Amino acid sequence: DGVSLSWNEVYGAEKYEVFRKTDISKEWQLITTTTSLKFLDTDVINGTTYFYTVKALNSDTESSYNTNVTIAFLASPVLTSLESVADGVVVNWQGVSGATGYTIYRKLNTESEWQSVGSINNATTTFKDITADGGYYDYAVTATIGKSESPKATIGYSVYFLKAPQNISVSNVMNGLKVSWDSSKNAEYY
Repeated sequence: DGVSLSWNEVYGAEKYEVFRKTDISKEWQLITTTTSLKFLDTDVINGTTYFYTVKALNSDTESSYNTNVTIAFLASPVLTSLESVADGVVVNWQGVSGATGYTIYRKLNTESEWQSVGSINNATTTFKDITADGGYYDYAVTATIGKSESPKATIGYSVYFLKAPQNISVSNVMNGLKVSWDSSKNAEYY
């Protein structure tokens, strides 16, 4: 884990210097010099806000600092359980130090795109997804602080959820009772 930085190539640049600070009023600290257009800063502390900037250099001159980028580094939350309940899926995870909220993502196990199904703007570490309508789902959670968001954990939990039949009705018929309902997505029998 860490903070991944990338930038566009500067014409004539031979190398780049990456600077960081944790307080906007402090001086920039050089953390690496590279010829690459990206850098992964792994020397970061969970819940700490970092400010970054990059300078372009060649043998004759160096650029000024570019506009700095601000990010808070947050570790990925670890899912602890998923539970299929009558009206949805309950997702639980371990809290992340420094996080002020969480975003919950879901996808069908046959799909590659994650969809946000909810967010929490406090330290709560449980969420009930009442929008699931049936299928085999993968879940992931990210920690947030301001506009910064942690990576999604790539190893998580999966659950098979069947929504309870809806619009159940009972009526009298000549030889007994007739029970009917709307079918549930992916149900094989009732």
